[in-house]
Amino acid sequence: MRSVTLVWIIFFCAAALAEGAEYALNEASSVSCETMLGPYTFDGTDVSVSLSSWVEPQHDMPAYCHIEGEIAETIGFAMRVPAHWNHKLVVAGCGGFCGAVIADKPGMSNSINAALKDGFAAITTDSGHQGKSWDTQWAIGNPELLRLFAGAWMPLTVTVAQNVLQTIRQKKPENTYFSGCSNGGRLGLYAAQHYPDLFDGIAAGGAIMDLSGNAGLHGLWLLQTTRDKSLQPVIDAQKLPFLAKQVLVQCDALDGLHDGIINQPQLCKPKLSHLQCDTENATDTCFTKSELNAIERLYQGAHVDGKQVFAGLPPGSEHLWAIWVTGDGESWGWGELAALGYLRIVYQLPPEQTLDFHHLDLEQEMARILAAGENLDATQTDLSDFAKSGGKLLYFHGLSDPLILPERAKQYAVEVLNTT
Repeated sequence: MRSVTLVWIIFFCAAALAEGAEYALNEASSVSCETMLGPYTFDGTDVSVSLSSWVEPQHDMPAYCHIEGEIAETIGFAMRVPAHWNHKLVVAGCGGFCGAVIADKPGMSNSINAALKDGFAAITTDSGHQGKSWDTQWAIGNPELLRLFAGAWMPLTVTVAQNVLQTIRQKKPENTYFSGCSNGGRLGLYAAQHYPDLFDGIAAGGAIMDLSGNAGLHGLWLLQTTRDKSLQPVIDAQKLPFLAKQVLVQCDALDGLHDGIINQPQLCKPKLSHLQCDTENATDTCFTKSELNAIERLYQGAHVDGKQVFAGLPPGSEHLWAIWVTGDGESWGWGELAALGYLRIVYQLPPEQTLDFHHLDLEQEMARILAAGENLDATQTDLSDFAKSGGKLLYFHGLSDPLILPERAKQYAVEVLNTT
C-alpha cells in the first residue's frame, strides 16, 4: 500500500506531468487529421467528430491536429495530437461542476496545452453536460448526468482518445495519464479508487474529494456565516486586506522565520477581539461584532452540538476570501455559489425555486446532505488495487486554500497511508 506516492506541495493549484522520453519522429499529416470527421464506434462507445483540422505552429504552440466532438451523444470533448507525438496520452479533469469544453484553458491543471507542448496527445471534456462551473440545474432529476459527472465519463473518454490515436497515428498510447485540480483532483482520486487500471499515473491537486462535506456541510455553514437573512454580505470585503495583515503579524513567525508567509497555518489561532469597532466609529481598520463572529466561525469550521464536523478555513487565506468565500460586495464568492449548487442537488431544487438556507438546521440536515454525495465523493482509502496495477499518484494541495480545505485533505492522506 505504501508504494502509492502522496506528495504535498505548497502551491495553490498548479502541477505538471513531466516526461523525459524523446519525441517520436513519426509526424501526423493534415490529410489523416482532416479525414477524422464523421461517426465512429470505438470498443462499443459511439463518438461523433464534428471538427477535425490541422493547426500550424504559432507562438509557443507546436503543430497539432485539433479534434472536437461528442462521446455517447452526451460528453463534449476536444482532443489535440501534436505533430511530434511522444506516444503518451493525458486526460484532463475539469473544475467546479464542469460544464464546458475549454481547449485553451491556461495553466497546467484541468488543461491540455501544457501537455501538448511536451509532446503528449491530450483530451478535455465537459463531463457530460453544459453549464456554468457553479451551476447544477443540469443535475436536477437526471441521475445519469450525475453518474457521468461523478467520474463515469473517464473510461469512455480514454477509450475514444486511445482509438483516435490508433486511427490517425496507427498506434495506441504506451501510457495514459490523468491531470486535474479541484474537482479535477476529485476525479483523479475517483479514478484511482474506481478504475484502478485506467491510468498509469495521476496528478491530483486540491481535490474536493469529500464533496458532500466540503460543498455540503461546510457549504451550508459558509452560507449561513457569510450572508445575512436578506442575503447581504456579513463581512465587508474592503476590510479583508486589513484582516490578512493582522493575521500575518500574529502568525508569520510560528515557523521561526519572518518571511511574510504563514507556513504553519494549523498553529495559527488569530486573536482579533481587540479589533472590534466602537459602535459609533466603524472604519476599515476595525470589525463589527457581527463581522468578528463570522470570521471566527469561518476559522472554526462547521460544528454540530459543539463538535466539529468539517474543517475550517486556514489562517493565511484571507487575501483570497473575496474571490472564493465572501464575495467582493457586488458578486457572490465562487464558493458561495457552488455551495448553493450542491444544496440544490441535495434538495432537487430547480433554479426557479428559492433555497432558504437560513432555515436549514445543519444537525437535522446532515444525514441528507451527506447521502446526496454518496456516489460523488472520492473518499475510499484503500488504493491497493491502483498500487497493484503499477499506478503512481501525485497529490498536491495548497495550505492556504480557502475553498477546498486542506485539513480535510491531510486527514485523507493519513487515512490512505494507514490503510492496509
